[in-house]
Amino acid sequence: PVDIKAAVAAGLVRKTSYSIVSPPRFLIELEGIRDSGVAHEREESALGLFSVAAPVIVDGYAIAAVSLSGPTSGVNWPFAESRVRTAADNIARLIVLSTEGLPPLDD
Repeated sequence: PVDIKAAVAAGLVRKTSYSIVSPPRFLIELEGIRDSGVAHEREESALGLFSVAAPVIVDGYAIAAVSLSGPTSGVNWPFAESRVRTAADNIARLIVLSTEGLPPLDD
């Protein structure tokens, strides 16, 4: 939450007409990402570019992410979203199986 407040306070930069620069809209988008477990970038940083990303969650912590980017047209993005989400989940399972979870955090 501190990082989110700092990002909003610093100002959200418009790179394209699709960029989210309204703090309330940005916070709503983050809530949707938390609810769905996947993030989308819909021409917000570059026209013609779409991305989808899902976190690799181990022991309740997002330790990495899997993403896929490509052109807005010619890609089956709902299918890509499904594959990215599955890849992230499978990586998390492999980490847990190979390490029995994350080591304890240092205080």
